[in-house]
Amino acid sequence: MKKNTKMSKTLKQDILDVAERLFKQHGYENTTFEMIATELGITNGAIAYHYKNKRWILFRLFSQYVALLSDYISTNLPMPDPNYFLAACILNIFFYREITKSERNWGLFSTKDNPMIAAPEYLEKKEEGYRLIVKDFHTNLSDEEIHLATLNENAVKIGLYDMYNKRDGTMPIDKLVYYEILTMGLYLGMDGRIIRDNIRRAFEYADSHVPPTIFLLE
Repeated sequence: MKKNTKMSKTLKQDILDVAERLFKQHGYENTTFEMIATELGITNGAIAYHYKNKRWILFRLFSQYVALLSDYISTNLPMPDPNYFLAACILNIFFYREITKSERNWGLFSTKDNPMIAAPEYLEKKEEGYRLIVKDFHTNLSDEEIHLATLNENAVKIGLYDMYNKRDGTMPIDKLVYYEILTMGLYLGMDGRIIRDNIRRAFEYADSHVPPTIFLLE
């Protein structure tokens, strides 16, 4: 192992950067904590302190991509009266279209042990976004109702993944996205016509813009 490097405030990000490169070079399954540790000159335990397993590293990488898309949308959304629901619709379209370009990326993302599917940290982040949507549309849901909406919408999403994974043509990716964001709006108490209008605008926007590309296993 290389000589230990000085622990720094950037170590958590350094682990992600090295892991991302090794995932691309060797594949996710073939990359080990020891390989990442050797590159950084640290111990496996130092990685586990920040990320308890490889799935949590993958979770962070997917989360970074979501943040990248969010930044892109927030600076390139010239539509009249943009709202948080519209931005969320566009983000979902971009993300799922991009992630399904690679069977390997989708396979890593859609497995049920991926923390991005049902991790409390991820669900809490979704709840924050849902509160913004509720505020935008004055649907007057309580915090408990928003929490339940988050859990229910997530359950529907997992069911849609299962249908998409059959690859029988009944659930193309744009249809999956449509039903996921339709479910999101309905659970948050939005009017159906407003939901569908925003979905239409979101697809029009996504069809005419090229988002940043995903950075994992291209």
